[in-house]
Amino acid sequence: MKAAAIIAAWAVIHLWLLWYLYILVMGLYRANLDNRLTKFTKLMALPALVVGFVLDWLANWTVATVVFGEPPESPLELVTARLTRYLSDPSTRRFRVVRAQWLCENLLDFFDPRGAHCR
Repeated sequence: MKAAAIIAAWAVIHLWLLWYLYILVMGLYRANLDNRLTKFTKLMALPALVVGFVLDWLANWTVATVVFGEPPESPLELVTARLTRYLSDPSTRRFRVVRAQWLCENLLDFFDPRGAHCR
């Protein structure tokens, strides 16, 4: 039971950190779209982008594999690519679409400057 609790705690902390990095990256993306980032701020943002990529990749191979009941489609696929694929493929099993929609609508879309992160 102790190992299960540790794994569950790790998954929650991992996803929480990934979500915070996502919010940070979307803020940087919004500033970039407005041409407000300098070379210095881009350099300062680089570690967050790298850490975000690694956490996203790890989440896709661990937590998202459990949540969606299948491994990623390709070795370097990230969570957003998986969500987008589920939402755009009419042959996707219903429970995957429902979970993908919930994640996009409740955690991701409103932070994306385009308003729709998964589409």
